Amino acid sequence: MKYPMRKLSVFVLAAMLLFGAAACNVENFEDFRNPLPWRTIAGVYKRGEIVGYTVEKTDAAQGDAVVGRGYTIYDLHTLAPDEAHYSEAESRDVLSMETSVTYNDRADPILRGRTDTVVSRVVFASDALTMRYSRKEVRYDRGYIKNADGSDSGQEVRRDDYTLVTDYLQQKSTLTKMGYDEGKNVLGAPVEFSFSGQKAEALSKLVDNEFLFYQVRALRVKLRETSTGGCGGGSVEPGGTGTVKLLNAYHLFENNVFKTYTYTYSCATDQEDAAVLNVPARLNAWGITEGKISCIPTTLSLSGGSEGSGADIKLNYAEKPFANAETGLETQKVLCSIETTEFGRFSDSGYYQFTGEKSCVTTTAIDDYYFGDQPTAFKEALRTRLQES
Repeated sequence: MKYPMRKLSVFVLAAMLLFGAAACNVENFEDFRNPLPWRTIAGVYKRGEIVGYTVEKTDAAQGDAVVGRGYTIYDLHTLAPDEAHYSEAESRDVLSMETSVTYNDRADPILRGRTDTVVSRVVFASDALTMRYSRKEVRYDRGYIKNADGSDSGQEVRRDDYTLVTDYLQQKSTLTKMGYDEGKNVLGAPVEFSFSGQKAEALSKLVDNEFLFYQVRALRVKLRETSTGGCGGGSVEPGGTGTVKLLNAYHLFENNVFKTYTYTYSCATDQEDAAVLNVPARLNAWGITEGKISCIPTTLSLSGGSEGSGADIKLNYAEKPFANAETGLETQKVLCSIETTEFGRFSDSGYYQFTGEKSCVTTTAIDDYYFGDQPTAFKEALRTRLQES
């Protein structure tokens, strides 16, 4: 199977959870935590949350040598009246993401010296977390494929940039590709895919591809008994597990058919299985001691599997709240790390070929955090520091 562009993003999960019988004498909770983990008071949210991460890509075929480094920033806040897709009829939040990875001379030839960037924006109903709109832009460096010594081979890099817009209220997605021909970018014609024939109730439970980690972070439903006799939930808690559905809008255009995917997620069963991550001292302001965070390991798996689907996605959410003693602000279940694995490589012609053999592992690790009334200044300084590091 060939893919004409690199798929840097991973699937997102929807809040549709199914559990077996529980022995805790507790029935269903709400679908989401209340307050949501990025709020401090139920129904009140006027602050912004910024999380910065370092990104490192390693190649299994080269003894896990580093082949690329970069950063990711997540920015979540409530839409203001002067922002796009603001609505007076309902409160809406927006989650923005930007990620950038630069490859060194140990990467696949087509990637050497290149910087790939992804920028996305997801607008959703603040309380119900129902998707309203998303936009994703994927941009690749252009030029020539690099030789091992760093010189140009004379063969052009031919990977298509693209912009993907999904309007959940209009029930359609629009894909626009940016090609490359004779040294020039060539804007393709927008292609539209309508999913207006789908049932509204089913669509309301789907979550955009770019909302992955915040959806999982917010979930809370039926409790169940753990191996130690305690109660685990269908959320980011020891023993949390369930199945969820997702819509990957890009696949609408690949397959020319409306299709959803079912994922299974599961958290480590008991407290002793918690992961401990080493983090920068700058996180001490949020109650982190000795540069270590205890996390709940969470695994996402594609049910049934399929060629090119890749390996499980491994996440680590903070076990304890991020609490700032100076401001009194507190948030829950902060995502501290992400690990994804690829099973393919780029050919010299620029196509990504699924091989079934482990190639690159991408590790995204928390570097800094902010929750407060002045997120813009923090984000700008964070971006500058991560770009320079």
